[in-house]
Amino acid sequence: MKRMDKNPEKKRKILFLYPTPDVVGPRSIRISHLSELLRDRYDIQIAGFRTTSRTIEIPGVEITRIEPSLFVRQFFHYTATNIRGKRPIGSKWQGRLKKRIKALFFPDPWVRDQRKIRSYFYKNHRATSPDIIIAEMGPYSTGALAISIQKLFSGRPKVIFDIGDPLCNNAARLSDKKRCRNYEEKLLKQADHIIVTNAETKDHFITDYGIASSQCTALPQGVSTSMIVSNGVEADKSLHTGLHFFYAGAFYPSLRDPSAFIRAFEGMEASNMLLTIVDRLRFLNSNPVDKRIRVLGAVEQEQLKEFYQSADVLLYFDNATGIQTPGKIYELLACQKPILFVYENPSSPAKRLLRAYKHIVYCKNNPQDISRGIREIQTKDFDMEYETVDFTWERRAEELDRLIGSLLED
Repeated sequence: MKRMDKNPEKKRKILFLYPTPDVVGPRSIRISHLSELLRDRYDIQIAGFRTTSRTIEIPGVEITRIEPSLFVRQFFHYTATNIRGKRPIGSKWQGRLKKRIKALFFPDPWVRDQRKIRSYFYKNHRATSPDIIIAEMGPYSTGALAISIQKLFSGRPKVIFDIGDPLCNNAARLSDKKRCRNYEEKLLKQADHIIVTNAETKDHFITDYGIASSQCTALPQGVSTSMIVSNGVEADKSLHTGLHFFYAGAFYPSLRDPSAFIRAFEGMEASNMLLTIVDRLRFLNSNPVDKRIRVLGAVEQEQLKEFYQSADVLLYFDNATGIQTPGKIYELLACQKPILFVYENPSSPAKRLLRAYKHIVYCKNNPQDISRGIREIQTKDFDMEYETVDFTWERRAEELDRLIGSLLED
């Protein structure tokens, strides 16, 4: 990304709101990259809770961490996009009690502690109003927090909702209850602008909630340039002697299930094939019977890059339902390697996105069609000549900068 021209006048201020800035996940990765790339042009503050012993630091960016309440620490543990009930300890009724307590806090348990962040800004920052508040909407209660903080300042900063997953019509929740829909519709109409990650979510908000097209922008996840440029690092071919398939990500029952692929792979007789899976949520058995299959837990970014470089074929397991496009797909495209795309929904957003690319083999999520796809991968030559610059975080930051500029001009 070319260095953005510095404004000779006083920098405008961006406030990012996200409860778990130190937990590695799509939203925190997004904030880290965008704030690092925009810090020369804007004063940037990130505000959230102190949720882990590990803390990220971004030079030139102020990160405010507020202690969560004892209640939240007692009943919940932290994940990348939400907080979930701790695994029940003791009798079944204790587990049911914790589940009921969690259900009391709508739309998510974070709403219990949001007032602590609002109080912090009331006491410490009322005299230094941000120009833009960007609420990372995972969890959704962050949007309501942004609106309440906006009201603290007489200058009324603009509020942007940056939404990865909608509250309703969500592949992970599939919740279409009236309470969720009413909450989401009412909240979205309070934002000055809404950012989503694909055209399908934008169309959903326009059609179902009456959001104006001019008020909603699709800004997908980005890719670090280190995933595109090898920087002289040799691919580690010692990992395999034949065809190496690789996947990194999360699996979910009935949504993104690799069982059919593993059965198909085990049925292939080629001894020189290798399958490596980085199973972030430990969905699979870590000691598979087939010794050609390796299942690992979460790995560091540098090791992930090495796996991508050494692989011959990248795997993508598409969501069976929902309108989201996982940011993982841009990471795979940036690698410019053949992709085996395993799907349930023939008209999914990710499948439509990839129609323009010629190096992808599609197969339905059943062992027979996956076996056919693997054989096609083994014999086919692919055209992988295309530009990757549009996938980078630098390009996403430029798009966000233009959007902020247009909002501040209004």
